[in-house]
Amino acid sequence: MTDNFTLVDVYRYSSSSQSLMMKLSSSWSSDGGFIIWWIMISSLFLLIHRIIRLRGEVVNAGESNYIKFFSLSNVFIVFLGASLYTTDSLRAFEGCCNEGLGLNPLLRNFWNFIHPPFVFLGYSLTVLAAISAISNLTKKEINFYASLGWITISIANIVGGIWSYNTLGWGGYWVWDPVETALLLPWLALTGYFHLSYLNHRIQYSILSLSGFSIFFAAYVTRGGLYSPLHGFAVSSTGVVSMILMIPFLFYALNTLRDMEFNGYKDVFNDVYKGSITISGLSILGIYIALLTILASQSIYSFFTDRALALDISIYNYLSLPFTAIFLAFFPGCNIHRYFRDIFDYVKRYAVPSLAISGVFSLTTPFTGIYWSPISSIYTNMIINFLIPLALSALMVTLYGLGRIFFVRIYGDLGLKILHTSVPFMILAILFSGPYTYNQGYFIDGLAERDNILDLGGIEIVYRGAEFRGLVGRVSIPAGQPMADLPVIPEESVAILYFEVLDGGNKYIVSGSARFNFGNILKGHGGLIIEPIIISKGLDEYYIVPSSMSVVDLIYLYGMHAYSLANTSTSDIERFVYSHITDILADMLGIDNELFRNHSISWSSDKALMQSGILISYKKIPLIKLLYISFALLIIGEVIHLLDRWLPKSIIREEVNKNV
Repeated sequence: MTDNFTLVDVYRYSSSSQSLMMKLSSSWSSDGGFIIWWIMISSLFLLIHRIIRLRGEVVNAGESNYIKFFSLSNVFIVFLGASLYTTDSLRAFEGCCNEGLGLNPLLRNFWNFIHPPFVFLGYSLTVLAAISAISNLTKKEINFYASLGWITISIANIVGGIWSYNTLGWGGYWVWDPVETALLLPWLALTGYFHLSYLNHRIQYSILSLSGFSIFFAAYVTRGGLYSPLHGFAVSSTGVVSMILMIPFLFYALNTLRDMEFNGYKDVFNDVYKGSITISGLSILGIYIALLTILASQSIYSFFTDRALALDISIYNYLSLPFTAIFLAFFPGCNIHRYFRDIFDYVKRYAVPSLAISGVFSLTTPFTGIYWSPISSIYTNMIINFLIPLALSALMVTLYGLGRIFFVRIYGDLGLKILHTSVPFMILAILFSGPYTYNQGYFIDGLAERDNILDLGGIEIVYRGAEFRGLVGRVSIPAGQPMADLPVIPEESVAILYFEVLDGGNKYIVSGSARFNFGNILKGHGGLIIEPIIISKGLDEYYIVPSSMSVVDLIYLYGMHAYSLANTSTSDIERFVYSHITDILADMLGIDNELFRNHSISWSSDKALMQSGILISYKKIPLIKLLYISFALLIIGEVIHLLDRWLPKSIIREEVNKNV
């Protein structure tokens, strides 16, 4: 915040030209900042928990279970704190520096204010839930941490997908990237925990311990365990500390399961309600084990070979498919349990027929010609056709369960029913939109000429030109040992691209930014950052990505200022630096230095090539808005459910009745 660039992390991830909020987000973008925020949030929850106990809201303040809980929590925090010494966060330069290197431009957006904080919250709460289960605290306290951990990790995963979709320009929200998949693991474990409530509590606590293991495994993958195309911003030896911390949680989980006697559950599986929820929970754990096996294999390979193990993402889909199908077949049972004698009757009359119908629908794909995603493989379309009937059936049953609440006027499970409705809804939305977001073959290339209509197939757009914002920001020249007298250079050149959308009788303007970040090039990353332009039409969206070939004007704009600064500077070092910069820019474009100099000096915004037209790639993503609706239902449902559990019953009933 104070621009103290003698601190290594401040120098590497911030600059004086960043806004106050952007500097705050820089604090958690480094490896050390990640650990510090994790420690701060965990400590805050422990402090609140301790204050509540000292006020007597939890009896027997000296009880050994609570001593164990706070002791284990402190050990976890001490280990995290010790891991700071494996980073550069506590190190400072001597005699440095006037400026920093700036934050990675891909992290410089609205979503960086939301996604990482919810990740830290999810990490902290889930680990505390696992420790509280190991310490055998009260069920209320365990569920408090587990519930908040579940909703914060849910939000973190959702926002992470939206961030990727809106920023990276490839049109997808999920690609089974190792980091995003690792963050899904604790969410699956927590979801499994809540769905296995009718089994022995030791099994539940074992699963909660697995969720704690999953958090440290996710931290290991994120901070040093696996190469991640989408998250390669700060990798360090912190992954080793995470690997050490995950071992006790895994040992407790496996040791608890080993000592379990899996008998006495006949009553659970004789009851359709309990049995269907339990089998749903076990299928979720099946998905967890499948994903963990893949990531663990990649991590072990990378650990011993120092190379990434490249796997086709289809392996994730194939391994999780059977468990997803079982989940969808048994998930509706909690809504229609009263129509079946026992779980075996449910299997015979609902689950097996549903799976059989879906199987037939899938196997006949080559003959019926029903291809939801025409350019995807036949196997992808068979999977989609297999899951659509199951998800539709589950959605209709959950909607029935939700409607029945209003019919009988008992609103205690309203939040839970909304949450359950969101799940098959979300799966359908993913089946419909997923292939179009991931498959790059759906992109169509086009030329958007100035003031000419371009038909995108459903809507029309007219390119209205570019507004050049000049050079923005200030960063230091990177060096192995930064010095105070290193020149400070402009960070990036920026332009805003404007399009007019013609949708029937409606006309409106949309825009997107294009940036040439020279500071990022000096750090060894790409320099052109082009924001995709997303246009909504009903439940569909059109995803437009301007071509990097069309925004070379930004390089000439930067070159024009570099030549000007080289000629006007009174410092020999600065003249040398700016002269070298122009050489780099000319090499980037593959042209002679003199030719680049002439183009740059004569460049003007009104005569820029970007004013006459730009090349774009675009595609239509059908029904993606259904995914946003399902996200909203998921969060709303869980919030209502938590309020119903934690607020006095009279309050929640009064509020629900008032709004129904």
